[in-house]
Amino acid sequence: MPSATALVHHLTDTHHPADEGRLAAYVDALRDGRLPRPDLIVHGGDLVDGAPTEAALRGQLASAKAILDRAGVPVRHLCHTHDRMGDPPHAGGRSFAEIIGQPFIQHVSLPGLELYLVSGSITHSAEYLPDNYAGTPPKWGFDIYDMHVLAVLERLVATSPGRGGRRVLFTHLPIVPFDDLASTDHPDAALIRPNYFIGEQGRARILPTLRRTGIRHVFGGHCHLHSRNLVESVEFVTTPSFRRERSGLTYPVGFREIAWRDGELTHAVRLMP
Repeated sequence: MPSATALVHHLTDTHHPADEGRLAAYVDALRDGRLPRPDLIVHGGDLVDGAPTEAALRGQLASAKAILDRAGVPVRHLCHTHDRMGDPPHAGGRSFAEIIGQPFIQHVSLPGLELYLVSGSITHSAEYLPDNYAGTPPKWGFDIYDMHVLAVLERLVATSPGRGGRRVLFTHLPIVPFDDLASTDHPDAALIRPNYFIGEQGRARILPTLRRTGIRHVFGGHCHLHSRNLVESVEFVTTPSFRRERSGLTYPVGFREIAWRDGELTHAVRLMP
């Protein structure tokens, strides 16, 4: 019998409409066969650039969703800070939840793969927490290195184990150390890394949870860079953005193809103009 195969496209930080049409160009390339059609698109957060008002934010979200809907491929989304900029502070991603129409915590099974998606910078409701959880959830701003979110992840895996495939986590903030950017292909990495990489303390906090849950690959974004690190048999990866410029720096733009074939997970960045 042929082995199970699956193809996932990991998009993140598209920052529509600051993507200069790249989200639409990506969808066009899928539709006309210039890109291989994946089984699933995972968007890792910051789908839109955010706006000063809720009405403007909702317009950005609706525009981005309409573009991705044309791809004819299932899309799963994480929510992050830019996706709620313009929401009233108490809303916690209300506009994103209403327009995108997906929960902030998700599990998806594909042939050979179990994918876990954990949004950040929003408040996760009690239904996502273990029954014996004793912590006090922060109001907002936390992400995957926070103990509250790690508890959310453990419950997600425990209650959604899937069919036994390779376990992969998608988050937004990157989980890589400050001192190992050898695989980062961006000339300004030394300037960017203190602001966008969580470092040894956060990584040490996360690794025990990943070992308990059996997660072997973690895909993030946020820093608009490509990086890959292997730490204690766990692979930590970041994917580039669709936004070329931010904070006065110029970034490579693209997305990541993740493939499962013959019992092996491989991935590579596809750069875009």
